[in-house]
Parts: sequence; structure tokens; C-alpha cells
Amino acid sequence: MEIYSQSISREKAHELVNAKRKLPIDAVSFINQGWETVQKDGNYVGFAAINFVIGAALGIIPYVGDVISNLLSLLLGPGYHMYYHNNKHHQTRNFNNFFDGFKFAGPLILQGIISGFIMIVMLAPVIITFYTQLDPDTLEPISDASPIIMGIGALLFFVVFFVLIYLTVSWSFSQFFIIYANMEPWEAMQASRKFVAPNFFSILLLLFLEGLVLLLGMLLCCIGLFWAMPSVSLANYFVFESAFLQHADDEDGEMNEIINHLV
Repeated sequence: MEIYSQSISREKAHELVNAKRKLPIDAVSFINQGWETVQKDGNYVGFAAINFVIGAALGIIPYVGDVISNLLSLLLGPGYHMYYHNNKHHQTRNFNNFFDGFKFAGPLILQGIISGFIMIVMLAPVIITFYTQLDPDTLEPISDASPIIMGIGALLFFVVFFVLIYLTVSWSFSQFFIIYANMEPWEAMQASRKFVAPNFFSILLLLFLEGLVLLLGMLLCCIGLFWAMPSVSLANYFVFESAFLQHADDEDGEMNEIINHLV
């Protein structure tokens, strides 16, 4: 666990986040870098296939299957970049590293629960507004449905929709702060939001293009997802690495210079 959480100090990560730096984020370049990395190592595709099989198996379990699948995705999803991180920074290529997300099970699941709860609370007024104007049996509009209430519901929907997009983009790097900067869930979500803020539209474009890559993977009989999922995960990691982990390397270099000077 230490090989991840000590990648950059929490203090250094906060310092960089609070600097509110606007970074040159080339979405296409990062996605291509992820794609090329996956092409060089078949283990990424193998792990993606395992993910797919696990999700499909859990999906057939009534009621709890989807819940368990979503929780597992919080732990298995980071596996792609954790495997890469070990390979690059610690010179180890162990398939077990794909499952290292379980070492951060508590914080990752809690972060997922917090963000999910906030989004559900935000959606609740919209759902309630529309539901009051529907027949509970047929879920069709009742005969005396109020156009004013329906209009308010539609307005609420669009407002909440854009707020949810903002939060999704803002919190998209939370897991990286948990894993590599040893932050607590809410702390990581706040750090992610501050990091994304000056780069919001660049990261929005990145996530949009990643969505297209995943969609293309689904259209290819879902087999394409075995390449698309790790490529997307690695693209996000490369953004985080360029913004934070390279500064950790610089910090280590400066410390070594100071130690050598003192010696």
C-alpha cells in the first residue's frame, strides 16, 4: 500500500492543487498514450475480460447483483493504472497488481457512496415532482396533470442535469488522490474539484472523448471494451501523473541533492 500512498506527499499534492494551475491537457494525446500502452501488454486486455465476466455473472443475480457489481467496479477499476504504476515506478510486472484497489477498499467505497448519495439527493426533487403527476400503476401522466408542475419538473431536470455533469467532472480524479496522495475520501473529492476547476473544459472534453471510445468498444460486440476500458483508465492516470507525480519526482530529486550536499 505504501508504494502507492507515498507516490506524492499529501502536503505537496495540496500545494499543487491550491496553486490552481491551468495545464495543457491534450485529450487525444493522453488517450493515444493509453491505447499504445495497452497494445504493448496483453495483461490489460486479460484483466478487462475478467472484469467483464465478473460484471456479467453478478448481473444475473436478482436485486443485489448490480449493487455488488458497482461496489466491485470501484475497486477493480483502478487496477489498470495501479498495474502500470508498479511497472513504471517499481519495475514489477505482476498480474496481482490489477487487484491492488482492494488495498484501498474502505476509502474508495466510501468515496463512491458519498458521491452517489449526493447525486441521488439532488435527483430526488426531480423524481418526486414528476412522480406526483403520473399514474402509479401505468406511470403515464394523469388526466389532470398540472402543466405548471410539469414545467417546473422539466426546469429542475435541466438544472440538476448540468450540476451532475459538473460534479461528475469535478470528482473524476478523486480515486487518484486517495491512492497516490493518501487522502481521505472527502478530502480527495475536494482536491479533485480544485484541480479540475481551472482545467474544467479540457477535462470535460477528455471524458467526452473517452465516452466515445467506450461506446465504440461496445458497438464492436463489446469485445472492443477489453481495449477501451484500460485505455481510458490509463489516459486519466497520465493526466494525474503529468500534473502531480512528476512533481513528486522533482521533490525527491531536490531532497537527494540536499542530502548529498550535507554529506
